[in-house]
Amino acid sequence: MNINLKIKKITLNKLNYIEEKFYTPCVVYNQLKSGNLIKINYNIIENNKIKPQTTQGIILKLQNKGLKKTLTLYTIIDNIGIKQTFLINAPYINQIMIKKIIKFRRSKLYYLQTSKKKIIF
Repeated sequence: MNINLKIKKITLNKLNYIEEKFYTPCVVYNQLKSGNLIKINYNIIENNKIKPQTTQGIILKLQNKGLKKTLTLYTIIDNIGIKQTFLINAPYINQIMIKKIIKFRRSKLYYLQTSKKKIIF
C-alpha cells in the first residue's frame, strides 16, 4: 500500500513540473465568463500548410484544470448550431478577443442550444 502512495506522489510531482514548465498564462482568460461573445483567431495545419481561421460565438462553458483550461464556443452557421471546444493554452490559438459582455446567472449555458430565441452575433 505504501508503494502505491509513493508512485502516485512521484507521478503527481512530474505532472506538476510539466504544468509549471509549459504553462503560458492567457491574459484574457481572467475576463472570460460564460455568455460572453468572443472571437478566436487560430491556425489549422492541412497538407503542410498553415491556414489562419477565425470563429465568433458565445461561450457555453469554461473549465479550469491547469494546462487543460478549455472553453466551449457555440456558433450558428446557416441555421445550424455548432459547438467547438478550444484549449486556451494551445499553441495554435493566436488571439482571443472579447466582443461583447453579456451577463447570465448560470455558469453552464446549455439551454441556449435549444432556445428558439435568436442569439445576436
